[in-house]
Amino acid sequence: MAARSTAFVGLLLAPLALLSCSSDNSAAGSAGSGGAAGSAGSAGSAGSAGSAGASTGGSSGVGNRFDEKRTLNIAHRGGGKLAPEATLLAFETALANGADVLEFDLHASSDGKLVILHDDTVERTTDGTGAVKDLTFDELRKLDAAYDFSLDGGQTFPQRGKGITIPTPEEVFAQFPSAWFVIEIKQETPSIVGTFATLLDTLKLSDRVLVGSFKASTIQAFRAAAPGVRTSFALDEVIAFISLSAAQEAGYKPPGEFLQVPVAQGPIEVVNAASVEKAKRLGLGVHVWTINDPTEMGALIDLGVAGIITDDPKTLADVLSTK
Repeated sequence: MAARSTAFVGLLLAPLALLSCSSDNSAAGSAGSGGAAGSAGSAGSAGSAGSAGASTGGSSGVGNRFDEKRTLNIAHRGGGKLAPEATLLAFETALANGADVLEFDLHASSDGKLVILHDDTVERTTDGTGAVKDLTFDELRKLDAAYDFSLDGGQTFPQRGKGITIPTPEEVFAQFPSAWFVIEIKQETPSIVGTFATLLDTLKLSDRVLVGSFKASTIQAFRAAAPGVRTSFALDEVIAFISLSAAQEAGYKPPGEFLQVPVAQGPIEVVNAASVEKAKRLGLGVHVWTINDPTEMGALIDLGVAGIITDDPKTLADVLSTK
């Protein structure tokens, strides 16, 4: 999700300036400051999808994890600080260290096979080169998906050469049959929406996933193909939410169930008491990315966010245990 940051800078500044000047924001303390998170309280009062909002503590007993009234520990790419990101090992490690939800990104090979990888290209995390969509599935599977993983800043690479490969969503769903997932459709062209929607329907996974995309056209296509699946907001939908005044709330129809956003972009706060409370009023949950600092985690939990997306699910689990 860090790749979204540049786009957020230009596209959010103007509408966010409206938020920073609005009466809704007047009492808001920044959750990103590491200090007190204001008076947000529990986000569990929203009803519908907003029951995914957070109050701290254990499971509420609600059948769907996304509806639980607590802050969810969402392992970003499986938790890249603990294991090679976006691999079966990462997902296993994340769950063993307290993650509630596994987050990953989707692309497809040149021959149409869905694969899990964050970047459009394979250079950063593997020993290969090229765009994911230009490589066949067999070519992708030959790459070492743990090649650049290091726990000591690049001095050693403990998982190189151990046969760790780029996984498919089918493999992840099969290996972790009770897990819950946040999935971002990264590839725009050629579209993988239909293939992915069909997979979710075939495997009966609609209730255990939350799907998002940076691009409105992609997530709108997915909503049309899989109308029963929870979705997060695209960027322009986030902007519309942030720009929404209190007077406009009564007529507002949220396009999805969750906002997945950074704490701040440049000088502008995105997540604060006002925006979290507005989300709750509209039946929405807020997931915040990508948070690795324990003080900031604690502030966001106190603020009442529905989920924290982190590279370090172990640290987040430790912080949650104190709340």
